[in-house]
Amino acid sequence: MTQPSLLSLSASQLLDAFASSAPTPGGGSASALSGAIGASLLAMVAALPKTRTGDAAERVALDASGTKLGELRQTLAALVDEDTRAYDMVTAAFKNPRGTDEEKAVRKAAIQTAMRAATEAPLATMRACEAAMRESAI
Repeated sequence: MTQPSLLSLSASQLLDAFASSAPTPGGGSASALSGAIGASLLAMVAALPKTRTGDAAERVALDASGTKLGELRQTLAALVDEDTRAYDMVTAAFKNPRGTDEEKAVRKAAIQTAMRAATEAPLATMRACEAAMRESAI
């Protein structure tokens, strides 16, 4: 069963989820959420009606930057849930049985797959945040 997106929760419910004793959502999801908020704020600044100098080229650059920041915001928003799913995969993999050699092999493969996903989600978050920071330099 697919769980609802963390972003569909109210702010209060989301904070409660982060404060709970459950292993997820955790730091990776919080980082992606923070990045999405940052990208949103940068997009807001890019959309301000007045530019620094009033130059048309500056407006074009800010509009392009705002578009890219909107895309990065969406990426980061998706990573909030992706990080949680990845960590949930890790915990599930470690719960696999390991009584027989075959079970041990299946468990080991599941752990490796899950650990890769649990590494890729925060790496994608870091890359998207870095791209948002670069857009802010316009």
